[in-house]
Amino acid sequence: MARKVNNTRTAQTKVTKPAGAPDQVVLHKIEVRPYNRTEQDIPNWRRAIQSAESQIPRRSLLYNLYADVDLDGHVEAVTGKRRDPIKAANWQFVDKDGTPVDDVNDLIDSVGFDDLLDEIMNAKFWGYSMMEPTFWQDQDGSWEMEANLLPRLNYRPENGILAFDHYSEEGVSIREGIYAKTIMEVGKIKDLGLYMKASPYAILKRGGLGDYAAFIQTFGNPLIDAMWNGFDEKQRVQLQQALNEIGAGGTIIRPEGTTIDVIGNNTKDTSDSHGAFLRFLNGEISKALLGTTETTESSSSSGYAQSKTHQEQDESKHETDLSFVRKVLNSRFIRILQSAGFDTKGGRFIIQGESQELSVKESYEIHKSMRKELGLPIDDDFFYETYDIPKPKNYEQLKKEKEEEKPGDVPPVPEKKPPVKKGGKKEDPDPVNLSLSEEETAAQLDNALIRWLRRYMPFFSKAPAVTTGATGHIHTLNLNFKDDFNYEDYLRGFWENGGGSRFSSDLFISTADLLITGFRTGWIDGNKINLNDAPGFVYGVDDPGLLTAFEQNLFRFSGAKTLWEVQQLNALFRRATSFEEFYQLGKQFLDKSRKDYLETEYNTAQLTGESSATYQRLIKQTKIFPYWKYTTANDPLVRPEHQLLEGIVLPANDPIWDKLFPPNGWNCRCYIVPVMKHEFDASKLEADRARAMAYIESPKFERETKSGFGVNRAKKQYVFAENQRYLKKFSQDPDFTLQKLGAEDFDLLDFIQMKKQATGTAPQYEDTATAFYDALEELEGAKVLRDYHNRPVTVGKKDFDRHTQDTRKKRAHRTQLLSALQQGLKEAEEVWINEEKLTAYTYIKYYQDVAIQINVKMENGLLKLITWYEIAEKKSVIGKARRGLLIKR
Repeated sequence: MARKVNNTRTAQTKVTKPAGAPDQVVLHKIEVRPYNRTEQDIPNWRRAIQSAESQIPRRSLLYNLYADVDLDGHVEAVTGKRRDPIKAANWQFVDKDGTPVDDVNDLIDSVGFDDLLDEIMNAKFWGYSMMEPTFWQDQDGSWEMEANLLPRLNYRPENGILAFDHYSEEGVSIREGIYAKTIMEVGKIKDLGLYMKASPYAILKRGGLGDYAAFIQTFGNPLIDAMWNGFDEKQRVQLQQALNEIGAGGTIIRPEGTTIDVIGNNTKDTSDSHGAFLRFLNGEISKALLGTTETTESSSSSGYAQSKTHQEQDESKHETDLSFVRKVLNSRFIRILQSAGFDTKGGRFIIQGESQELSVKESYEIHKSMRKELGLPIDDDFFYETYDIPKPKNYEQLKKEKEEEKPGDVPPVPEKKPPVKKGGKKEDPDPVNLSLSEEETAAQLDNALIRWLRRYMPFFSKAPAVTTGATGHIHTLNLNFKDDFNYEDYLRGFWENGGGSRFSSDLFISTADLLITGFRTGWIDGNKINLNDAPGFVYGVDDPGLLTAFEQNLFRFSGAKTLWEVQQLNALFRRATSFEEFYQLGKQFLDKSRKDYLETEYNTAQLTGESSATYQRLIKQTKIFPYWKYTTANDPLVRPEHQLLEGIVLPANDPIWDKLFPPNGWNCRCYIVPVMKHEFDASKLEADRARAMAYIESPKFERETKSGFGVNRAKKQYVFAENQRYLKKFSQDPDFTLQKLGAEDFDLLDFIQMKKQATGTAPQYEDTATAFYDALEELEGAKVLRDYHNRPVTVGKKDFDRHTQDTRKKRAHRTQLLSALQQGLKEAEEVWINEEKLTAYTYIKYYQDVAIQINVKMENGLLKLITWYEIAEKKSVIGKARRGLLIKR
């Protein structure tokens, strides 16, 4: 459901407790096992039902059977017909006065709410279900959620228990204490679901398909009747050889005196019986799960009236399903929201404007067909007015451009300007579309500023308030890569400027933004893991030194990638003879670089962020969890060699983890689960270590190591190694360097202009240097200042004294700049990272009378203040200050 985003929010809820939600079921208490996907038959089905309905009910056999039924394509199609309308409905949450409640509607707009609707409907098919929804705030303040379906094999609904394993009765009581408020039950306790009725047909269908395939293989080919004279053995051998060598085209060369007759296989009656049997089974599955067959599969004899009747029955079923889901949301899910701290008193879930929305859609399709397919002229203003679409202010110009535009997906050809020599200064480009109105131009400039601000949202902000799932962290990290980079505008600008650029701030900003967002997403997900339910446990505490190291690595990788991309585009520019050719070549290259490579790089950053957060928290809890277990995502996408590592348990301090701590390859989704001492089986240690070493000594691991893996990235504090992709080229090619970049590469105003547009003069510190130092914040025994990310910057006593006294150099005058130093770190107009490994930071604060430069360096995991001073208005001094990668402006 799409909702318009407004600057003002309506009917705010009073969120009282999401940040302090109660502890929930912890992963190390619950044994999560995969379904046992063995071959199924009708006796298994009967035994599964008997087991589920026995005096001591056990649903394991039934759920294993259902997992097999769920793989059937027809079952998926039929169940999808019931789930899809539920998710497509225009759900909304309103208070008692009918006003939309934005915080809850944020949840409705999240992917997790769709998963919740799916699982509520799945309770119809699987029967009784348990979920533990969780909620947290995204970095933009909007609410997100996850449905968190609990492992079905552990259900004991008759006793209200989520068992610790799939066979016992001991577990967590979900109807008592805090879990009565956080666990959501859907469906009747004794309901075994519609899959119970559909299962026998799905089982027979699978066997029938195998029989059908064997039948076709055996009887599908024609029989060849060959005859020889019965006396000449050589003739028989030659005939046999000719038959063996018959080609696909049916050509054969045979000896004289022999005859061949091809007898066609008349299997029509038998094959039709197989097909009829499969159609019958599909029909029975449809009846069991949907109530009708016609809208899923139509027979040759059925007509429009019959199919129309079935469609009406489907719509009636959809209405019933919508009513069921609405009741579950308003009775059970709403209680979960209340326990999580959302003020839902008097509120309810509704489906907004359903019939009106369908009517508008149908109306639009009719008008579109009248204009496009029938060729009937319809005035443009009719569409704008009928469907309430704002008409552009420069409508006539856009209309004219569209009429003149050539067919195809190539944008209009701009004029090609003379190439700019490498290192030459560009003419002032006009980034604003002059055809826009003043308001639209201002909006365009605001959007450009927003892109920069998004890039520099606090990397070190506190992890959002979360509540974790009842089984702790089940590795369902959402790799939600999305690249919004505007290829068309960028390639047009590249062409118009005549190529020759050595860097692109737009590409750099977009790449770094995505990778840092990915890493932060993973880091936050990693901090959702509840390692213990002991009181007073602290989670989500960011290590600023660690995150700064990762930030530097991601900036450096993004800069190197941008240099490489611009090099490739320059080569394509020189090769192209027209804008059309350059556009197609450039778009093809950027598709590969940004949609294929960058998505993999984003996933690696996100997975490394999660893995690093997990590692930092696990390493601090080795007394509680002295062992770690290697765990895969346990799905068909897992690499076979990683699947062999599944379940390995080794001591937390085993050196093997320095090589095997995930991720172990591009897009690797493996992760680590903590293990307590009493859960460790010492008898398996040597076997597990042997399995690990077998992988480490394999050719696959050697290849991964050459690709930059085979290390503990969390311990090394980087996402991308020096030998990975662009960083390798960056370290080997002296011309391929980031240190040479300057203000002109980021389209900045020159130094004098920056001072002119500054507001105010530099503040003068009036007290003594000693008083300033003594008043500084103290953190873990060190004096610190804070920068724009609220990161601590340590201020060493000896270095501080040297820069505020005249003992070695005449620096006592810098005491007057101490207020500007403090302000410059917090409010710098420019922040650059530079030096050989990009480990140094330069903060620049502009005033009308002076510009202050502050140098900070990463040493031993801490940001350390090096020096601060006025920037002399000399070209060499300014150029040295404004160099490297610009990460804030």
